[in-house]
Amino acid sequence: MTNPIYGKLDSIIGHGPDGKSYLGQDDFVEVRHRNIRLAFHVRNRLIDLARLLGTIRRILEKLAVDLNLPVPEIEIEIFQDKTEWVERHTLINEAELPSWIQGDSGRVIRIVMDDEKIATLEALQLMITHEVVHFSLHRHVGRSLPAWLDEGLAVFCSQNLPSSYADELSRASAGNALLSLEMLASPFTRMDRGTQRLAYAQSTAAVEYIVKKFGWPLVREMLDACRRGESPEHALKQKGLNYYLLEKECLRK
Repeated sequence: MTNPIYGKLDSIIGHGPDGKSYLGQDDFVEVRHRNIRLAFHVRNRLIDLARLLGTIRRILEKLAVDLNLPVPEIEIEIFQDKTEWVERHTLINEAELPSWIQGDSGRVIRIVMDDEKIATLEALQLMITHEVVHFSLHRHVGRSLPAWLDEGLAVFCSQNLPSSYADELSRASAGNALLSLEMLASPFTRMDRGTQRLAYAQSTAAVEYIVKKFGWPLVREMLDACRRGESPEHALKQKGLNYYLLEKECLRK
């Protein structure tokens, strides 16, 4: 490993098939740099440590500035397929996984590489950014965060809404088939693919409207309400909004 980034790391640990410390051709290795632990396969040619560490630092800094979230210890593991991911995840059965899921952000952020969905370094950076937002929100707010706010923030902070999602939103709006924010409070994992796209699109549209209209302070107030076990709608009402009005306003073009 001759990349100069390795000289800046706190440690490099190899996990070979026999538990040995040398780095083989296909070892699962972990590197540590300050508050970040990143684990991956040596053979994974998409891994650019300098860029990935920079991506993680940038989103953590953004969340600290915009949302006043404390900078946590971050552990990220990148796997080659879902079978390997499930083997290291004690709470998930592979047969129960939705086909579209590519990562999770429990105690450890785990990313599944896929030649179709994560075929470039840029796609990997996007996925890691998305999951770091989830991780940071869950650490600060807990699991009381409604899914629409959780997912909307993760998408809004990591990427532009994909065109297929925006198209789904336009069709649903034209056909009066939008989902209510109350319906979007629960996780999207059991939705069919089309409904799931719509759920992400509506959630992102709602967060985008709030940020652009009122700024990050209102988002912080919504998160604080969630920490207290209240609905984020309580914070919205201070601005003359409720869920119904937010649904209408955020879709008005």
